[in-house]
Amino acid sequence: MPEVNPTAVIADCIEKSKATADQELIADYITEALGILQIDNTEEDAFHMLGSAIADAVTDARSGRESRPAWPCS
Repeated sequence: MPEVNPTAVIADCIEKSKATADQELIADYITEALGILQIDNTEEDAFHMLGSAIADAVTDARSGRESRPAWPCS
């Protein structure tokens, strides 16, 4: 079995989740990522890694929208 790359697993989960609004599909992506991450990590560590990465992605997405200048309409 090839070695698990946690960063790639997390990035894949986040990218697939960002591409859909289907909450069930997002839950499936998260479940899949947690299962893969738990191969080499404890359940607690897997939850922490994925949860932290999701929180960071949300923060980055929000700050990206907020940092755009609000141009007045002419």
